[in-house]
Amino acid sequence: MILLPENVAPRGIVTQSGEPDSIATAPQMAIDEDSETCASVPLQDNPWWQLDLISIYRITAVSIISVTDCCLEDLDFTEVRIGLSSDTSNQRCVVISTIEGQRKYDFQCGIMEGRFVHVALPGLQKKLTVCEIQVYGTVLGKLEN
Repeated sequence: MILLPENVAPRGIVTQSGEPDSIATAPQMAIDEDSETCASVPLQDNPWWQLDLISIYRITAVSIISVTDCCLEDLDFTEVRIGLSSDTSNQRCVVISTIEGQRKYDFQCGIMEGRFVHVALPGLQKKLTVCEIQVYGTVLGKLEN
């Protein structure tokens, strides 16, 4: 039996580097499967958003959906990292370069193994807003509690 990759992001636990302005921009909004709701990290140095998949996955692709009304360029230079560490030291899948008018970005990561998906925007006084993150992969192993 062949298992095709599926969006495993909704199974995970999310955190971010700063408190959201409201529950409407909480970190879990980026994995709620509704691209009209968004997670937002308020203005700060080096903001990040992290997904803990709980288990180890073979990840083949990541999709990111940004905001519609403004600020698409705010995702410029955002890094997506995947690995076993809960910090920003994991292997980089991609650095985003935004395109005017484009809202959804699909990235093939080759085949990366990891538990954590880290989205980080390096720089001073940056705001990170992501409306949806989809992570495609297959489970490799469950972690013992």
